[in-house]
Amino acid sequence: MNVGLMTCYINNYGACLQAYALQQAIKKDGNECEIIKYTPYADIAKAVNLQHIPEPMMVRITRLIKHPFQFYLRKLDRKNQAKRDLKFEEFRQERLIFADKLYTSWDELRETPPPYDSFVCGSDQIWNPVIHHNLNVGPYYLDFVPENKGKIAYAPSIGVQFVPEECHADMKRLINRLDAVSVREQRGAELISEIAGQEAPVVLDPTLLFDGEWWSKAVKPVEVKKPYILCYLFNENESTYDFVEKMRKKTGYEVVTLPFALKDIYKKNSTKIYDAGPSEFMYLIKNASLIITDSFHATAFSINFNRNFICLFRNTDNEKNNMNSRITSILSLAGLEDRLITKPEEVNEPLGDIDYTEVNKRISARREKDRAFLWNSIKNGAKNG
Repeated sequence: MNVGLMTCYINNYGACLQAYALQQAIKKDGNECEIIKYTPYADIAKAVNLQHIPEPMMVRITRLIKHPFQFYLRKLDRKNQAKRDLKFEEFRQERLIFADKLYTSWDELRETPPPYDSFVCGSDQIWNPVIHHNLNVGPYYLDFVPENKGKIAYAPSIGVQFVPEECHADMKRLINRLDAVSVREQRGAELISEIAGQEAPVVLDPTLLFDGEWWSKAVKPVEVKKPYILCYLFNENESTYDFVEKMRKKTGYEVVTLPFALKDIYKKNSTKIYDAGPSEFMYLIKNASLIITDSFHATAFSINFNRNFICLFRNTDNEKNNMNSRITSILSLAGLEDRLITKPEEVNEPLGDIDYTEVNKRISARREKDRAFLWNSIKNGAKNG
């Protein structure tokens, strides 16, 4: 069966790796699968009337004069980002299978939809309206697919605690058009029940559909001193960095960072890896003595590779784009709720080592169940066509 996959594959570790895993999971049942080449940014900009206004030269000059060090760091980070982008492109060329045609708009998808037997949308935060400027991205709900074709949602993430009221009616319409719906987090299932009146099972993120042994085939080495603490963080709270420094002193390990936040760039006492792509990202997790992260996918791969890790919340409860449900769902599923630290300033010792015996049993059982859900949904959806 030929399956078209609508997913996110941008230069983000989780996005690229989940796209690869979901495509491989679909193919594992004997299907052919291509990723539909489409990203929504131009459409979103048009829909919400965003305009790119070049930064005035005087603003840049003023920033240079008042904050020369930060100005230099931002310029340096842009150069380093280019190195990382090359690794992402290399990963996509080596690992992902794309359709030939590039779609540049929703209208183009609707006018000439790709000719697959069945379609899958997922995973990652494709259903998060907040990051899409309070907009439901229609193609991420397969709204371009003809009624007589199978339409399956596997593990999309809504990502936030609450969906803006103005998105409800459209989200309900889009979800009720699908043949099979599943989500990645428990809060997402609750929101779909409230908004669309559907019961959606919570399934594994695609990256968890394969174990560490399988993923090891896609790993590429990075030269780094061992043992080390790997830090992959988005939260720039000073308490987070104080906690990392505390763990560095307590363990005696080197600190290795994958810098994305500006503070990561100028913080001392760490080795900074600027040119890691998805394969190198996995290597750094697989070989770390401890991972400290507020990232969903860094947590997922810590579990896949059976590593010791500590999770921190990225958001506070009252933030509009609160993504904490992603972390709590995966930890609850694995039975590792104790790896979450909500007040790092109150923790003075490293957490104990994780016994993965029971964790692996739980994940393995879910892996088989959720693969079956995916494959059966594709087969049943195709029968409707």
